[in-house]
Amino acid sequence: MKIDPIRLIFGLKLKQFRLEKGWSLQELSERVNISPSYLNEIEKGKKYPKTEKIVELGRILGKDYNDLVSTDLKTVLGPMGEIMGNKFFTDIPFEFFGINPSDIIGMMVEAPVKFAALINTLIKIGRSYNVSVEKLYFAVLRSYLEIHKNYFPELEEVAENFMPDTEITEAVLKKYLRIEHQISTDLFDPQKKPALAGLRTILLPKKRKLFLNTHLSEKQRLYGLARESGFRHMGIKARPLTSTWVSVHSFDEVFNNFKASYFAAALLVPQQTLVREFRRFLLDSKWNAKRFFQMIDQFPVSEETVFYRLFSILPVHFGLEKLYFLKFQSVDGRPQLIKEIHLVGQHDPQENRNENYCRRWPGISILEEGEERKLKTQISNFEHLGHRYFEISLVKTNADGKKESITLGIEMEETIHSKIAFLEDLKVARKEVGQTCEKCPLFDCRERVAAPSVLYRQRQMNEIQKAIDSLN
Repeated sequence: MKIDPIRLIFGLKLKQFRLEKGWSLQELSERVNISPSYLNEIEKGKKYPKTEKIVELGRILGKDYNDLVSTDLKTVLGPMGEIMGNKFFTDIPFEFFGINPSDIIGMMVEAPVKFAALINTLIKIGRSYNVSVEKLYFAVLRSYLEIHKNYFPELEEVAENFMPDTEITEAVLKKYLRIEHQISTDLFDPQKKPALAGLRTILLPKKRKLFLNTHLSEKQRLYGLARESGFRHMGIKARPLTSTWVSVHSFDEVFNNFKASYFAAALLVPQQTLVREFRRFLLDSKWNAKRFFQMIDQFPVSEETVFYRLFSILPVHFGLEKLYFLKFQSVDGRPQLIKEIHLVGQHDPQENRNENYCRRWPGISILEEGEERKLKTQISNFEHLGHRYFEISLVKTNADGKKESITLGIEMEETIHSKIAFLEDLKVARKEVGQTCEKCPLFDCRERVAAPSVLYRQRQMNEIQKAIDSLN
């Protein structure tokens, strides 16, 4: 639920005027003949009184009607005026994290100037880094996934109970959409409508028709139909109408799109099957790339979807919780990180837009190799940071002809060898790695593409601090 600035501003003013009189809610209630509970709802921005009650409140508080209803905050609450009208702030889905938007009113009233300074600072930081409301929504969703370890048993159950004992095929899902929801399917040709080339599916609600891109593979069509079936089966209303975001209207749309996508992946890659197959794979004492491909190719989805499903089940079913998922794309010969999720803390391989990622990361080095579809496994040792990770990376070419890599990383803790038997296999490469070239202490690295400038600056600052300390 979005914050309603009109209600919140009215509630802020009413509470401030009441406190100026030194009255409790009960005392104001007795004077104005409004229950304390209803007054409390008004002050929290949940309710908005009728005109006659506003007039009476103004008379009791010694304020004009306009003093109460105007959104111009001229009192000590003045710094909050710009905040309350700022879309960046009012669109934050506080309730998604268990925070009632009205609860922040207390902080506003207690220290409005400091609170306004804090929020304004966050807004300015967001603007400096070009953080739009849409980017905020996706950042919130990503944080939510990390908090829940990217596993949602209620969605798993919904997928398991959808058409049990039925093989999920394109024909089955089309029939389900047509009969159960009166949604027919059609095709659109991106060559005739080039502007739509980046879209896989388009829903036209008024025509009750789902359009599929003619250039989709069989797996992509099936996933698009499964996603649409998820929207329908779960009764989701607030949702995007296209597979790729054209515009974002609310956080509900973003979250519901995630739910439908999760449903589609869980439907097409059932957790019981994936857990059974992956457990067998991990118990083999030898790394076997061919067997890994056989395991992921049995599912009618993309390699990325299977990797993402592994990312979901590893914490719950294998006790491997310290994970990260990275997706790189080669853009003008340079690796660009386009997707990143971390579980249980922020791990060493992470986004850094202003520096050059370590070229020894398997997800980057595999991009520079010529093969169309290849696996690479590696134990990456961030010795200077005190962490080691087992990584599986896969390179593929996307529908636009661009090379992409996906990486599943697992932090190596004491118990990992009892869960992954092939870690001692020499086929699994071992490398010393860094975060970025600019921070890396591996001075003899042949893959380096930039000088360790950040490391030099840090060492210089350390020397300055030592010199200062020696003066004491």
